[in-house]
Amino acid sequence: MLVVERSDVRVETPAPRDAWRAVVDASDEATAYHTPEWLAAACEAGRFEDASRLYEGPDGRQIVLPMLRRSSPIPGLSTDWSMPPNWGFGGIISSRRIDAEAVATVLPDVLAAKAGRTIIKPGPLTGAAWNGVPARARVPHLVHVVDLRAGFGSLWSKRFSSGTRNKLRKAEKVGVEIEWDTTGKLLRPHYDLYMRWTRRRAREHAIPVSLALRLARRREPVGRFEAVARQFGDRCRVGVAWVGNEAAASTIILRNGVHAHYWRSASDRDRAARTYANYLLLARALEDAAAFGCEHFHMGESGDVESLMQFKDHFGAERRCYDEYRFEPPVVAASVRLREQVGARAVTLALKGAGLRRRTAP
Repeated sequence: MLVVERSDVRVETPAPRDAWRAVVDASDEATAYHTPEWLAAACEAGRFEDASRLYEGPDGRQIVLPMLRRSSPIPGLSTDWSMPPNWGFGGIISSRRIDAEAVATVLPDVLAAKAGRTIIKPGPLTGAAWNGVPARARVPHLVHVVDLRAGFGSLWSKRFSSGTRNKLRKAEKVGVEIEWDTTGKLLRPHYDLYMRWTRRRAREHAIPVSLALRLARRREPVGRFEAVARQFGDRCRVGVAWVGNEAAASTIILRNGVHAHYWRSASDRDRAARTYANYLLLARALEDAAAFGCEHFHMGESGDVESLMQFKDHFGAERRCYDEYRFEPPVVAASVRLREQVGARAVTLALKGAGLRRRTAP
């Protein structure tokens, strides 16, 4: 553990788990992505290093910055993330609401970081507090969040579209059954649906199925889901919508405090289209989260896919924007762009070798 004493702030890294947990428990802005369990799962399954930090000011206020590090063999290209791609958002949390003053407390440390780059994605809850920081670049993000504070009954009657309510009734009428589990046994049906979706997408885009499956397993290894389920226990709920004995849709819901995350979902498009199983599964997830006492249901980003955004809109989700902040010298930014271009070129050449052209998702 490294301890740094500034004139007004004490900084510890990695953040001590007991202090971190106390801050999470006292914060109404801390989501699953801000917890030590989330960081532990990322270190286990994503091969990151723990770079979390605990700040303590002269008034005793403690602030935690969940942070993961990805080292690089190239000098100056290591990255500190809060949080990395595919691992949600991060930013600081405290027992009090995050404001510009709290950001100012951690900013000198962020700007003086020894890693080549530091990237902060503060998320929709605390993003506004970061607006004035001198980042080299900002990257906009659009997410969907459902407000559950009025309860599921109000959401059903006032926020669900009439078409959505009709689809839910049809799903119940055709006999869609929803099963929930917190032991991890439903991870396999979920992963099978993900693989089934991958095969279909590959055929639609004329990509070799074997290549698509290999890339999908690399992007979302099953060990990642197992690590998260193991770390979160009963706060990780896997739901499957069954049509007879066949899985039609699945989802993984993560909880922390008053927040629930619709973290991952998958479906068999043919079965879901006929039965609206994915609609019923999401509605039951919302009802379940509201009954548990969650006030916010985070539905994440949609990759600019309008049909997916509209699907979330139909369930009363609100579109919220926040910025990702990148702190890095211009030479490092240029090196990263070059590396990304080389990687994209390698994928294109691989597809060309298979007699294909790379296509972008619709």
